[in-house]
Amino acid sequence: KYNTSVEKIKEWNNLRDNLIYPGKRLVIYIQ
Repeated sequence: KYNTSVEKIKEWNNLRDNLIYPGKRLVIYIQ
């Protein structure tokens, strides 16, 4: 869907694990 990877999303959002909480706003850069 997005031309990016989970690792990059985690890096952008300073996520230390793969847990995404409902309602949590993520920073996603679309290339």
